[in-house]
Amino acid sequence: MIPTILVGLGGTGAEVLLRVRQLTEANYGDLKRFPILSFLWIDTDKNYRVNQSAARSLLQDHEQLWATVKSHQGRDMLADMHHYPWVESWFPKTLAQDINTLETGAGQIRTYGRLAFFCHYLKIREKFNAAHNQIKGHEDFMLDEHGIRVLSHAVNVFVVSSLSGGTGSGMIIDMAYCMRHWLQERESPVLTAITSLPNAFTSSEASDRS
Repeated sequence: MIPTILVGLGGTGAEVLLRVRQLTEANYGDLKRFPILSFLWIDTDKNYRVNQSAARSLLQDHEQLWATVKSHQGRDMLADMHHYPWVESWFPKTLAQDINTLETGAGQIRTYGRLAFFCHYLKIREKFNAAHNQIKGHEDFMLDEHGIRVLSHAVNVFVVSSLSGGTGSGMIIDMAYCMRHWLQERESPVLTAITSLPNAFTSSEASDRS
């Protein structure tokens, strides 16, 4: 078996991670008894409320990151954009006037989600590396406890996101490239993206209007 990191981006990522967490807890009783699986949820909307019934235990502080961009952070970056050429090359000036709205989330605008990723790059890398370190070194435990042989020099990473929101669709490509870069010096990672298209939400939106 290969140690695995589950990364959820945005609200859809959170809901999927919680359901996987529920299945793991149902089978093993406690996540500590299956230490080769770790979770990381990243979102820009601090007002998002997860479905608490989707898991026996909610994500802990070390398993989540609020990539909220404060108004002053956005304004300061835009004022000195020449210091951030890796952002200036793709950030449209037409969105600069509404940068204050990013404080409450990406608002289904992919560019804002991508900007939030770069604003919080160091924190995201730190959280991801912690999630990676968490799943390593448990070969003896898994063999003794469950009779499962673990491949110590491999890692699976699944990144889950919707392509209809701003956070996930804005972050997922850069996140995938960065995760591969962070891991490739130590291991041969296998990265898999699981995404939902906008039409997946059509029925729920229709029911909300009825």
